[in-house]
Amino acid sequence: MGAVASAQDIQTNAISMPGAPAWLTDSRVDKVVDKVQSKLEWDIRKITVQWYSDPVQFQKLHGFGDSVLAFSLRNTMTIAMGPRIDTANFDGVFGHELTHIILYQKYKTAIPSWLDEGLANFIGQNSKVDYQWLATQPHPDVHLMSHPFKASVVSPRYQYQASTALIEMLDAKCGLDDLLQLSVGKSLENYLASFCGITDINQSFVAWVKQKALAK
Repeated sequence: MGAVASAQDIQTNAISMPGAPAWLTDSRVDKVVDKVQSKLEWDIRKITVQWYSDPVQFQKLHGFGDSVLAFSLRNTMTIAMGPRIDTANFDGVFGHELTHIILYQKYKTAIPSWLDEGLANFIGQNSKVDYQWLATQPHPDVHLMSHPFKASVVSPRYQYQASTALIEMLDAKCGLDDLLQLSVGKSLENYLASFCGITDINQSFVAWVKQKALAK
């Protein structure tokens, strides 16, 4: 593991973060943690966040190319922060990965894979949807979307954009907080028709994208 320049050890109630950069503070870490915990109504079971400064070593860890900024490992409840994380992008990236961890701790497999990245973007406030670009793309069945850096029928960009747009659609149609509350211990998809009034997720999604693109 590459050492982070002027590294420090940050310990909070929720996070163990050895090797953190000098510009990061306990209070900033807690602010992101508190925001995500509050939105998802969950107290994190303490996790480890490890920093990496060597880009080659970091890429070997995840194996998905040089576009990855950070990633989370559910089996060990850890987050790996790459060498391109800085004071400008820390909050969004950390919030995104933290959401992944909480989703697994609280919901297990209740959140379908095609919504996982969008929910992490939405809660972490880590990405904005380019609806005009999205409207120009072919729209495969949303159920075919998997992890954006694994074998998938769509590109990583489309995966992130479409998944986030789906979350925004669900939030607008039925209220994301209420939908997540219903989904604890049960599949979120069970409630798309009964609670959100969505009988065909693909049809609703295409109509939503067109509507938002025209509004822009």
